[in-house]
Amino acid sequence: MITVAALIVAAALGVAVLSSHHAPHRNLEGVKKALIYDSLYREYPNNRLIENLTSTLRMHGYQVDVYLGRNATLSPLENITHYSLVIIRAHGAFNNNPNIGYPIGTYIYTGLHVDEALKIYGSDAKKLANRGYLAEGVIPPPGMPLTKENLAKLPKYVTVSPRFFRDFSRGEFPKGAIVIYFGCYGLDDDTLGNVFLDKGASAYIAWRGNVTWSHMDRALQVLVAKLLSGENVRQAVAQTNAIVGPDPSSKARLGILAIIKG
Repeated sequence: MITVAALIVAAALGVAVLSSHHAPHRNLEGVKKALIYDSLYREYPNNRLIENLTSTLRMHGYQVDVYLGRNATLSPLENITHYSLVIIRAHGAFNNNPNIGYPIGTYIYTGLHVDEALKIYGSDAKKLANRGYLAEGVIPPPGMPLTKENLAKLPKYVTVSPRFFRDFSRGEFPKGAIVIYFGCYGLDDDTLGNVFLDKGASAYIAWRGNVTWSHMDRALQVLVAKLLSGENVRQAVAQTNAIVGPDPSSKARLGILAIIKG
C-alpha cells in the first residue's frame, strides 16, 4: 500500500534545481513524446507494467522517456511540458495547512534521497525550500506511529510542490497533452491539476485520497489502453473506474480535471 506520506517542510533541504545529469529527448516536429516518471519504482517496482506501457506507447508512435527510481530526479519534472502524455507513478503527500509557510496542495516525491540529491545538484537550494518549491518527505511503513523519533529514522526524500511546476517547468504543453499522476492525494484539491492546465495540458487525471500501488497499477494499464484506443478522456476515466472499481482498501476512485469538451 502507498502509505500516508509524512511531509516535512524543512528549510535545511539542500537541492539545486537548474542543472542535471539527465536530459530528455529534444522535441522533433511531428513526433509524439511520452514521459514515464516512476519514482515509486524505488520501493514498489513493477517491471512488467513499465515494459508493457513503454512497448504499447511505442507501438502507437510515441517516443518514450523513462525515469525509474533514483533516476527520477528533478530534471524530468522541469521538462515535463515537452511531452504530450505524462505518466507519473510516485508517492504523494498533501499539505492543507496554510500556516506553515509552504504551498497548499499535492507534493510529488522524486526518487532521490536528500543526501543523493546533494551529490547531483549541489547545496544552494535552501532558498528554493524557503520559497516553497521543495520539501523533505518521509514514507512511514504501514502502522508506524508518527513520532518524531520514528520519523527521524526514515530516509528523507526530495518532494516538489505545485509551485515548483508552476515556476520551474518551462514553456507550455503540446496541444491536447494529458498528465496522469498515479499516487496518493492527486485530487485532494485542484491546485496541482490547475498548474498543469494553466500550462496548456488538456486534462489531469489522478486519485483522491490514498490508493494502493497494486490497484493503481492495474488501473493505469486500463486507462492508457483506453486513451490510446481513441476514447475521449472523460470516457476513458469513467470506463477505467467501471472496470477496476474503487480501491478495495481505501475506496479511492480516479478523477479528472479537464479543459476539453466531452
